[in-house]
Order: sequence, then structure tokens, then C-alpha cells
Amino acid sequence: MTGETVLTNVTVNPKNTEVVYTVTCNGEDVVSNDDYVLVSNNRSFSFVPLKAGKFIITGTATIKSKSVSAQLIVNALQDVESVGFTEASKTLYTGRTDDLASLIKWNDGKSDPYNKELTWTSGDESVATVSSTGIVKAVAPGKTYIYATAYNGLKAKIEIVVKQTVTGIELSQTSYELWEGQTDFISATPKPATANIKSITYSSDDEKIATVDTRR
Repeated sequence: MTGETVLTNVTVNPKNTEVVYTVTCNGEDVVSNDDYVLVSNNRSFSFVPLKAGKFIITGTATIKSKSVSAQLIVNALQDVESVGFTEASKTLYTGRTDDLASLIKWNDGKSDPYNKELTWTSGDESVATVSSTGIVKAVAPGKTYIYATAYNGLKAKIEIVVKQTVTGIELSQTSYELWEGQTDFISATPKPATANIKSITYSSDDEKIATVDTRR
């Protein structure tokens, strides 16, 4: 795990032989203190990986003009340090679904942890439900939170705002008889009445016979 210390004993013969250590990570040489910390003497060394990756520590000694070496492999895994969402809120219409797992941000977007398991829960399933894979479904108008909890208890939440889907439109009249040049008013009401709409657009099938003002 990143940040954990690996302590290893070193046996060298003769005992006072100097050992030089080199480190690679994922096949590339690394020398930055931002990547690891290595403290050594001729009897042991401690190694602390500071990022995730496959580290290979090679100890090389020169004995009687001949170089000999040994290696230690450390697979450093990134733990969950934080979990969040890339958005604070989502708006859905009743019956619609969305994939909240695609909005998860691990460790402030800096790295992915080795364990991405999440437990999903809804604050109010009468408003919105969520599956074990993070698929949220809008059930009824209202607001609630969906929670994503990592294996170590760290938690993120996203607000879900559910609005009513329009299922139909009811006209004030379904038939008119007008003289040429005469006007009348027609109104339209969304169904159900709680449906959230911004506007209704009116149109005529044949404007040679009758036109309609497109304003609501």
C-alpha cells in the first residue's frame, strides 16, 4: 500500500561491502523523492512507496571486481483517500435513469485506488432508487440524495432532483367551427397537471385553412 514501510534485511559478504540501490517503477528509473523514500545501511533498508506502481529495488555490490545484485519487488497499491462526484446535482424526469458510477471521482482525481467497490444507497426510494452498480431511476417528483460508500467507509453524495414527465396534453376543445376571419382561443393543459414543462408549441396541419398563434 502506498505510504506503508517495507523493511528488509540485507546480507552481504564481506560485511563491510558497500551496496548501491537503484529503483524503477513500472519499468522506468525513478529518482524523485516524490515517488519513494529509501533509507539503507549494509544490514537493512526501509522502503516507502509514495505512489502506486510496481517498484523494483536493486541492490548492487562489487566484490573482488565483480558486480553482484539482488532485487526486491514491491507492488504498491493506492488506497481510497477520498471519493466524490464530478457533479453536485442531477435532474431527472420520472421514469428516466442515469449512470452515477460514471460521475465518481477517486482521490480528488489524482489516482485510482486498487479497490473501487462501492455500496449505493438512496436517501428516499419513493423519489429515486439506485442499483448496486450506480444506476439511478427517478420514481416521483421531489429531491433526495444518492450515496456512494467505499469499502473503508468514505462516502460521497449527489443530489437528485426528480421532475414529473409529461404523459400527454389535453386541449380545452377538440373541435371548432369558425367563419372566415373569425378567431377563438384554445388552451392546452399538460398531463399530469404536476408535469414540469417550459412551453407548449402550437401548430396547424394546414395553414391555408387555419393558422394558430404559437404562443401559449
